[in-house]
Amino acid sequence: IGVSLSYDTGNSSGVRSISFALLSSNTSQYLNRFTASGFNENTSMLGYFAAAADWSGLPFDVLDQDYNPYSYYNRDVVAAYDSYMINPFGDKGYIAVTQSGLTGDDASSFRNAGLLRQKAIVQNYGSKHDLVLNMAANVDDKLFVGLNLGLPMFSYSNTEFFGEDADDPEQFPISIVNKNGTVSHDHFLGAAYRYKYWADAEGIYGKIGVIYLPTDNVRLGLSLQTPTLLTVDEGWTMAASTMI
Repeated sequence: IGVSLSYDTGNSSGVRSISFALLSSNTSQYLNRFTASGFNENTSMLGYFAAAADWSGLPFDVLDQDYNPYSYYNRDVVAAYDSYMINPFGDKGYIAVTQSGLTGDDASSFRNAGLLRQKAIVQNYGSKHDLVLNMAANVDDKLFVGLNLGLPMFSYSNTEFFGEDADDPEQFPISIVNKNGTVSHDHFLGAAYRYKYWADAEGIYGKIGVIYLPTDNVRLGLSLQTPTLLTVDEGWTMAASTMI
């Protein structure tokens, strides 16, 4: 959408006309959503987090350090550990609350304790918008000069959700060691993981174009554009929870 205004100066020589224009256009659009769900007794997202904790060498005391563990280790894995989705299992590495027992000698052989109901959602939203201001002048019907000021704007977000629930909580017993050393027993009900990334950007650029007609049969043109200066604000949030 846009608007254009033209002004005839009435001059017989020199600047004969000036025009102004404002153009607003949506150059890109992002709108995607993906959903999948089903039952799984073989693999678990929490089991993946436990295996990733082993691969990355996540220390058992990582949450007790002075530094921010999310800045040094895989943030998915740290969030899973911080929300009790995964826990240390003796000297075997990490085990997920959805897993039980060993079929081999290391953590990679942990298996699901029972049937899980799983659901995944991925969605992307965003758009790119350009606002262009233009001024042009006609000099003696031989020289035409145009100036553009562009203001690009961009917004984007990506959200990922994954949840898994125990189809039969009785198949997922867990033991909890309390601070006083006593042990309580419960069952895993479900877990949810959500990650969101967003970015907003604003920018500015300039263009200049010149057309010169030395004769009626010859046309010379020159166009220059500045680099685009962008300011980007971005961030992410993550949430993980375990229900027993």
